[in-house]
Amino acid sequence: MGERAIIVTGASRGIGAAIAAQLAEADFIVGGLSRSGELPRCDRGGPAVRSRWIALAADVTKPTAVCQAVEQIAARASIVGLVNNAGLHTEARSEELTIDDWNAQLAVNATSVLACSQVIYPHLVKNGGGLIVNIGVEAFLPASQIDIIPPKNLAQFIGNVYEFKVVKINQERQNIVLSRRELIEAERDEKRNKLLTD
Repeated sequence: MGERAIIVTGASRGIGAAIAAQLAEADFIVGGLSRSGELPRCDRGGPAVRSRWIALAADVTKPTAVCQAVEQIAARASIVGLVNNAGLHTEARSEELTIDDWNAQLAVNATSVLACSQVIYPHLVKNGGGLIVNIGVEAFLPASQIDIIPPKNLAQFIGNVYEFKVVKINQERQNIVLSRRELIEAERDEKRNKLLTD
């Protein structure tokens, strides 16, 4: 079996879909596991890239379901890697978050990492080694970077969705600093320049 495969959980959209596309472009078969079992939603790559995707529906919190999906991929290619990307986030304040919601998040964000790694590990050993990569990003947004004028009350921003710019990645401290202010300023400058040139 000459082809090599990498399993990507949460591969149907977002970061997982982008990872799946990049791996396929690098000539790996990509076993995409997701709740929906859909192919990655990604504009990158033509038919040649898409032909290297195997999309399977699997509950990554259940080792039996992961095992069944992985065996289908192993029948086509040698498994040499795993990207644990699946994640679940419930939009709720901590005082409103139910224990069931909390347990569901733990199952996807933590338990599935162990479950998938345990299923994949024997394949890595059999195929001469490989890598397991866990995707997880924590970021810090200083209050001074949330708006043009730093707000006195941050409560107004809770529960809303915003776009941010990554302004700093500190590898030593392993954190990412975000800014919404820089995006607002850039948008304001663009509008000003357009007004002056029209």
